[in-house]
Amino acid sequence: MVKKLLILILLIVAVAIGWVGNRWFTEPTLIAPLPYQIDAKFGTDLDLAQEANVLILGDRLGKSLDPYIKDLVEKLSVKLKDPMRIVNWSRTHENLGRSLHKLKQLKKFPDIILYLGGSEEFYEERFHIQDRKKILENIKMFKDENKSSLIYTFPPLSRFIYHPVKRYQLSADPLKDPGDFTSKYQQMKMEITFKLFDVELEELISLVKEKGSYLVLSTAPINLELKPKKVCLNSTTDSLEQYQRELESKLDKGMHKAALSEIRKLSETSIGNAKTFFLLGRAQLGSGLYEQAQISLKKAASFDCGNTRSHPVFNAIIKKKVSGKGIKLIDFNNIVTRHLGLNELFLAEHFPQEIYYRHYIEELYVTIKEKFKL
Repeated sequence: MVKKLLILILLIVAVAIGWVGNRWFTEPTLIAPLPYQIDAKFGTDLDLAQEANVLILGDRLGKSLDPYIKDLVEKLSVKLKDPMRIVNWSRTHENLGRSLHKLKQLKKFPDIILYLGGSEEFYEERFHIQDRKKILENIKMFKDENKSSLIYTFPPLSRFIYHPVKRYQLSADPLKDPGDFTSKYQQMKMEITFKLFDVELEELISLVKEKGSYLVLSTAPINLELKPKKVCLNSTTDSLEQYQRELESKLDKGMHKAALSEIRKLSETSIGNAKTFFLLGRAQLGSGLYEQAQISLKKAASFDCGNTRSHPVFNAIIKKKVSGKGIKLIDFNNIVTRHLGLNELFLAEHFPQEIYYRHYIEELYVTIKEKFKL
């Protein structure tokens, strides 16, 4: 009996050692449970970024600040011996995860780091959907204060705390996600992307704080007047689509007030349908109900199953993160959308009119000036 018990104990010990060894040698050490790995080198860009006083990170929105940087530098450098060094390290199609990866490569951090992105988070795929449950469980563990404290204190423990997932290999250049998926898949993808953005932003905030830099976050302007790209199939029917076409025809003829009550009634039963809320927003805009229109069009953007623009959820995450953390927020979305119905807000699908960029740059100028006590 004793011999059998010893053999059982040895087997249990052997299995435990095997499990620990397997996790140790096959799983990466992670603070945040990001399910992807990026293969990218930055060369001279890295040197420029490290010598910056102000470093801008982001996607096409961050990149769109390029035409304004020269004037901003001149304005800030009036009383300085050497010109203010502002480096825009933003890149088209770059999601927050890629920006965070670049930042981790820096040995020397700039005084101020500005993040203006969140408009291309769905551009490329960054995880294997079959690992969805494990990814969500890992994020839940990261959000658990006790588990995250253990990981921050001793990062190698992450190898044993997080569930193993197949790491998505990202190339140096972002590759466009084909995007031809079922609504169910798209909704699952959106759910994970929102949660990853939250985790990535939390890690960005922690990293910048640890390095002693000052973080400025911006919301992304949302073009609310863009028609939804795709209605989620589980929120529509053939009869609903026919009725929507009839209502849309009325709006096209300028019958906004006549159609408003019908569309409002439809919105009470048409749950999660992007087109219904888009039509409601159009009717409210045409009726001069601008604040109500903004709420409806925001819902339309949120329910869009083919979203290629900035998304209200990312902006909500950003605004929640800055609360009480000493992080400066420049609400670019509010700078633009508070004029909904009063002005033409966007030059192109994703980029606001120049006047709103000027307002944004002025707020950025004041922020930098105050930080450097100029």
